[in-house]
Formats: sequence, C-alpha cells, structure tokens
Amino acid sequence: MMILAEIADKVPSLAEIAAIAITVAIVAVLLGLIRKWMVLLTLPVVVLGNWVAISELQDEWFGGAAVAEFGMDYIHFCFAVWNVPYVIALILILALVQGKRGAPRGSVVGVHHGSRVV
Repeated sequence: MMILAEIADKVPSLAEIAAIAITVAIVAVLLGLIRKWMVLLTLPVVVLGNWVAISELQDEWFGGAAVAEFGMDYIHFCFAVWNVPYVIALILILALVQGKRGAPRGSVVGVHHGSRVV
C-alpha cells in the first residue's frame, strides 16, 4: 500500500525563505561596513541553503513530488528569493567601499574655488 502525502506542508514557505535571506543580506551589509572581507562570513549560509535545496530536489522521492506539486516556476522563484538579497547586499557593499575610497578624507569634491574644482 502506497501512502501519498503532500509536499507543501514539509517545506518552508516563500515568506520564511525571504525572511532568512533578507536577514543574511542585512548581516552581510553590516559586516561589510566593518571590514569588506567579513562579508565572506555569511557566504557559507547562502551556499548551505543552495546545497540543501539542490540535494532535496535530487532526492528520488521528494524531488519528483516537489516538482510535480509546485512546478518548476516555484522552484526557480525559491532560488531567486534565496540568492537575490545576498547579491544585492554584495553590490551595495562594493558600492559603499568604492564610495569611501573615491575622495580623500576632509576634502569636499565638486566645490568650486574660482576656476578650479577641488
């Protein structure tokens, strides 16, 4: 006798995935403001999340049932919800780091003194 069970009640909702991903992204930005290399401390969390999702999809019982129940669009959206906040955080950190390096301390860029721009 084969027992059929729904998969949807065994996986986290998109809201839960998004909440965790946004939290990791915020922590990444805060660590990146301290030292830019500290962003790498949050990378294992993102990699682990992707690894768990991929391993679940490759499971012969769970993966096939999940794709049949949710469809591939849901699966792709889960990966996007998990990875996009972290990528945005990395871009933000790179922009902030470049902005800090752009002007020397104490100088005001773009202030006109006669015909010169300081």
